[in-house]
Amino acid sequence: MAAKNSIWMIFISSILANSLMATLSYVLGFYSTQFIPLSYVRWISTCLFILFGLQMLYESVFNRIDGNFKELQEVEEDLDQSLLSDPSYSFSSQDSNNNNQIKSFNIE
Repeated sequence: MAAKNSIWMIFISSILANSLMATLSYVLGFYSTQFIPLSYVRWISTCLFILFGLQMLYESVFNRIDGNFKELQEVEEDLDQSLLSDPSYSFSSQDSNNNNQIKSFNIE
């Protein structure tokens, strides 16, 4: 998104989105206590806090970030292909043994 739009558009959009989220959370929080007893709200928020904490611990222990890792591999492959097709970069002779990692580059 930042590559396609101006910096001011991104800045203003993020400020508006943050303001909208703050307003919505205030309104929902205020009116939820009008209809749901406060003791239930406290128990529900406690349970959600514990659930999200346990989920984060589970993901950190069992490394359940395969989707991000696959995306990182795709980006690295795209970069390798674009760098290999660009004549302004020069690679050392050890690149073929090390998975095309860039050792040095020259920009003309």
